[in-house]
Amino acid sequence: MDSDLKALPSWFQMSEGDRAQAARHVYELHQHGTGQHHGEPPVPDVRYRDDPALAALDAGSASRHAMHVTDGGWEELCWRETEEEAARLCMLAQAADGLSPGAPPSALG
Repeated sequence: MDSDLKALPSWFQMSEGDRAQAARHVYELHQHGTGQHHGEPPVPDVRYRDDPALAALDAGSASRHAMHVTDGGWEELCWRETEEEAARLCMLAQAADGLSPGAPPSALG
């Protein structure tokens, strides 16, 4: 982990909106990977909005931060927060971005 990222807010210090963006990002990575190997579009960048230090991160640093604060990704987040809470956060992020929330994500999907 980059030493600069260690000074950024932890999961429990982040706003619900920023946690939602991190949850959605790791869900997309879980579902689709980076997309670079399969001809798929890349996973959308983390769109942190509330914390100025998080919002200022470049795409790569924001992705690394999201992986760090979720303990390594979607399945780890579902174990820590419950699958229902992780899915709720993903839907919150989709709504914040003006997207239809659709079906809740699954840790197994």
